[in-house]
Amino acid sequence: MNPVQMGVWQVLGPIIAKQSFGSAGWGLTLSMRAVGLLIASLLMFRIQLRRPLRESMFATAIVGIPMIILGQGFPLPVLLLVTALAGIGSSISGITWDTSLQQAIPKNMLSRVCAFDDFGSFATIPIGMILAVPLANIFGYNTVATVGGIIFIVIALLPLSERTVRQMTTEDIQAKAETETF
Repeated sequence: MNPVQMGVWQVLGPIIAKQSFGSAGWGLTLSMRAVGLLIASLLMFRIQLRRPLRESMFATAIVGIPMIILGQGFPLPVLLLVTALAGIGSSISGITWDTSLQQAIPKNMLSRVCAFDDFGSFATIPIGMILAVPLANIFGYNTVATVGGIIFIVIALLPLSERTVRQMTTEDIQAKAETETF
C-alpha cells in the first residue's frame, strides 16, 4: 500500500494538481489532510474501538479515496473534503495499529517487531515513487491515480477476508498477548 500511496499521492499528486487546480490548491489539499489527522488524533483520546483491527482496515481504506478523486478530476472542494476524511482515516489507522501492536506483543519483543513492521512499511516506497511517472507516461496520470486508489482500497480491505481480523476485540488482543510465547 505504501508504494502506491507514495507514488500516486507524493509524486503524481503535485503534477496533476499543477495541471488542473494549481499548486495553491495542492497546498490547501495537503493542509486539509493535516486537519483530518489532527481531528482524529484528538478524537482517539476519547474513544476506544471495539474491534480495532477491523476498524483500522476500514479507516486505512479511506486513504485511497482521494487518489481516485484526484485521478477522476473532481472539483477541488470535493478533493479537500475527502482528503480531510482520509487524514482522519490515516490517523485512526495509525493509532489503532500502534496500540494493537503494543497490546499484543510482549514488551521484550516490541522493539524488534516494530522494527520489522517499519522496515516492511518503508522498504518498497522508493519503488512506487520511481515507477509512478513512467507508468503515468504510459497509461496516463489520471488513470494511474485512479487505479492506484482502487488498488490501495482493495489491499486495505483484503485482511478483512480473514474472520479473526474482523472479529478480534481489544480483550482478545490482550488475552492473546498473555498466552503467547515468543
